[in-house]
Amino acid sequence: MLSVMQFVRLPATFMAPIWADKLKNQISLVFGTAVFYLSGLTGLWFCGSIFMMWIYIILIGIAQSASISLALAFIGLRSETAAEAANLSGMSQSAGYLIAAVGPFFVGYLYDYAHIWNIPIMIMMAVGGLMLLAGIGAGEDRYV
Repeated sequence: MLSVMQFVRLPATFMAPIWADKLKNQISLVFGTAVFYLSGLTGLWFCGSIFMMWIYIILIGIAQSASISLALAFIGLRSETAAEAANLSGMSQSAGYLIAAVGPFFVGYLYDYAHIWNIPIMIMMAVGGLMLLAGIGAGEDRYV
């Protein structure tokens, strides 16, 4: 399933920034990405069949790759100068990668502690909601 998730990420990784550049604001892309991510996680939580689990994994893979591509595209789209882009990039990527580095350990710890996936999935859904809120702000047609 992880291989399938990685394979389906390729088109979304390339297409999300292209679509973002063509739109006046990117809120619709952020919303669509969040819907895919939250739908996939909700499906995994309530999943009853292996076939549907494949669908949910595909949704999560598309959403994850689109979200990282959009986040990186926002750096250029929300900057007027190269210096602003460099400052925004340094701030957002250092904070983002720090959070991303801690996340898998935290999720693994929660699973080891509780021995069920419900708690880690709920945490990831909450993070998906925060991603939606932050993305709506970042998707507005304005410079930082």
